[in-house]
Amino acid sequence: KQSEALRDLQDLGRESEALCRQWLAGLDFLRTRSRAEHESLWNLFSKLLETDPDNAGAVLGRALSAWKLGRRKDAEDGFNRAITLDQGFAALALAARARLAFEMGKTSEGEADFANSGKMPQADSRLYLLRGMASAAERNYTSAQHDFETASQSSEAAGEGFRLLALLQAAWSTSPADEHARQAIHDAQHACMLTEERDWTCLEALAAA
Repeated sequence: KQSEALRDLQDLGRESEALCRQWLAGLDFLRTRSRAEHESLWNLFSKLLETDPDNAGAVLGRALSAWKLGRRKDAEDGFNRAITLDQGFAALALAARARLAFEMGKTSEGEADFANSGKMPQADSRLYLLRGMASAAERNYTSAQHDFETASQSSEAAGEGFRLLALLQAAWSTSPADEHARQAIHDAQHACMLTEERDWTCLEALAAA
């Protein structure tokens, strides 16, 4: 029975990690999701934490859901706990906390968290996605473009990087035939190819381009 319980915990851990990373990759300053979807994710991660309260992936996943539900205090507390627990999630939690800080007008704190997240051993390209989104929200589109381009060169965030680049280029376009419009179509097509045309957000970006 103990071995079965251990296997169940390991399965929950893998599930929460996959959900968290998928959720994080989907954070997007232009995308909208229903409140019901956010509530569902909150409930799912809460259920995982009942079984494994120190699962950093589930802690971070629930904090991200809290953030999108407008529960900033719960989100901040969750990010802090995920950073403390670490388990490979500290860098992502720092980047998410940084994005929240920007949203709350705490620019210097956000910049410090982004800088620290990039120095951690387990840092990955999703940090560039989050920093790019923060820059875009601050209307610093050149910095956002640079971060999205960096993310698009990675293995784990290339599709999302090209998708966001496509949306950025489409927003800059003033004519269907200008350079930005052509680049938007190119980036969106690349995003669709990388996701094997299974990600509706990439297909949506192509339609927008």
